[in-house]
Amino acid sequence: MSTNYLITKGVSNKMMTASSNHEFPEKSESNKKPGALVSIKIVKSLCIGLALIIGLLFVSCRKSNLRPASVTPTVYVAGAEYNSSGVYVATLWKDGVATHLSTQNSGALSVYVNGSDVYVAGNQHINNVGIPTLWKNGVATNLTDGSYGAAAFSVYVNGTDVYVAGVVYVNNGSTPTVWKNGVATNLTDDGTIGGVAYSVYVNGADVYAAGYDGNDTSSFATVWKNGVASHLNDGTHVAEATSVYVNGADVYVTGFQTSETGSTAKLWKNGIATDLSSAIYGNSAMSVYVCGADVYVAGEEINSNGFNVAKLWKNGVPTNLSDGTRDEYAISVYVNGSDVYVAGGEVDLSSGNTTVKVWKNGVATNLTDGTRPAAVFSVFVK
Repeated sequence: MSTNYLITKGVSNKMMTASSNHEFPEKSESNKKPGALVSIKIVKSLCIGLALIIGLLFVSCRKSNLRPASVTPTVYVAGAEYNSSGVYVATLWKDGVATHLSTQNSGALSVYVNGSDVYVAGNQHINNVGIPTLWKNGVATNLTDGSYGAAAFSVYVNGTDVYVAGVVYVNNGSTPTVWKNGVATNLTDDGTIGGVAYSVYVNGADVYAAGYDGNDTSSFATVWKNGVASHLNDGTHVAEATSVYVNGADVYVTGFQTSETGSTAKLWKNGIATDLSSAIYGNSAMSVYVCGADVYVAGEEINSNGFNVAKLWKNGVPTNLSDGTRDEYAISVYVNGSDVYVAGGEVDLSSGNTTVKVWKNGVATNLTDGTRPAAVFSVFVK
């Protein structure tokens, strides 16, 4: 397997095809399987895609969310956009103001704020190798030495410990990996078959990761607890997990499962699956956030006209964030008090450009104008 990949997850095949206009060809394990209309993408160079939102667990929402109404929260969004030199670079928007984190081909895939410190996980493309990178307050630390390919998808901070979920490419395959304070732990023995960790969440002494683990015929949506894997499907059809959130004793995982007719957006609670959509077309659930008794999921469905519709499910009840007349997607959700934030984008299929946006309580604010390529992956509010 070539090692110069920035890995992303989540936009539908049609959106990914649009990105290829900018020479971002796609490669996906799940695309090799029948019915995989929406799948996790391993994409050369850069493309459109990932998000994950994770929250430090308390009895209900995180304590930092329970702020006086007079205090205006700060909204952080991780993604990528073309810079003035025409290079696709990792970008962090803070209240709509963009800061470029790198001058290299790169993408910011996850953001987490702890106190006054802002952590961003993502990838840089240096010397034809994908290098997972952690930025703390804008200062980059590479998680590998560049002698092999790897990628980072998700960051979570627990006290003084910083966890990053991702993948390392070895033996012509891929190994799901979690870095703790820069030290890598492989979640499988080797990469001869394949797997990826897309999301990490820490609850007390327990470290959870979500992604997929593959074999020669299928891939399994997988959640790891302290390195021990649990498959969420039987392998009859391809399935992948995209996000994990822990609330008390309950473990919530989003993802999708393919069939002969399409793919179904899924939410697993303690291993028990709930279908959020049908499998008539391509559908996926990308991010989960739990606030008290309410469970929020961001994702997308393809409608009967072939357009991607950005969706937010609250306790299983869907709300359309877009009107279904153009291609839009939702990839990350975060709840702050009574406000629900969803990050996503609108894709122009003729140009391949994406307008990055954030919906707050269903009302969209654009972060880019759609005149050049851009991507959004994660939202965090503090």
